[in-house]
Amino acid sequence: MGKRLAGALLPLALSAAIIWAVGLVPRMEQRGFGQRDGVAVFSGDKPAVLSDANLVDWLSALPGQLELKHAEWDGNTLLLDYRADAKEMPEDRLYGAVTELVIAGLAGTENVNRLRIRVFDPYAAPGDRRMLVLALEAGREAFEAGAYEAWLDGVWTPERWLFRHFRMTGPKR
Repeated sequence: MGKRLAGALLPLALSAAIIWAVGLVPRMEQRGFGQRDGVAVFSGDKPAVLSDANLVDWLSALPGQLELKHAEWDGNTLLLDYRADAKEMPEDRLYGAVTELVIAGLAGTENVNRLRIRVFDPYAAPGDRRMLVLALEAGREAFEAGAYEAWLDGVWTPERWLFRHFRMTGPKR
């Protein structure tokens, strides 16, 4: 009888030990042990630290006025390619969408030092299937050296703010 009881209690004790050990994992991460690829993307308090592990989550939380077609991340530069029908999207809405992306990329992250955004029109004239609508290069140094404060002041239109503080190219101007 004792051997049977011990045989029945051993799996229960082993299960309890496994459950207890699994419960330690979150506390170990809070103490600084465990994976350190980045922080949670959706924490409202502080900017995200982008990593390969959370890039897709961060991108999916971006404002969605433009259709994302391609993204590249190399550890400090984020390249985003978007698609937009230039005939259907008013310029003010296009520049507003790009402004939101710049603010999300530079104010909403800690480790994006350079942001490159390109917007292509797949419906351009025949023979020019991917006409470049606009291209922007924004650096953290310009953003932190006054561009963000200028935006927060609210006196700039998105188009003027982008052209004033960052490198913009393309036929839309």
